[in-house]
Amino acid sequence: MLDSQPSILVTLRPSLYAELFSAESDQTLRGLGAVDFHDQEQNFSAQALVDQISDYDVVITGWGTPRFSDELLAAASRLKLIAHSAAASNRCCHRPSLRRELW
Repeated sequence: MLDSQPSILVTLRPSLYAELFSAESDQTLRGLGAVDFHDQEQNFSAQALVDQISDYDVVITGWGTPRFSDELLAAASRLKLIAHSAAASNRCCHRPSLRRELW
């Protein structure tokens, strides 16, 4: 059990998030922790994700999210979960990076 609510980053563009998550799913997600949303219609850049990821326990990814390279995971000191929506997970993470234990 976590001591406090997790910090959650949604990396999906707003229009894609609206397409993939129902109002009920959105409400449930918001109840799980402190949620920050990507607020622009262009995809998250790899550098922006590297710069921000250290603040989050959970990252929700999908189409257009940069791959989780070793560099990105090295910056993700608090990361416990990558929740990938809408696509094959092998596009999400560089295969050697998948071997890292997050929990």
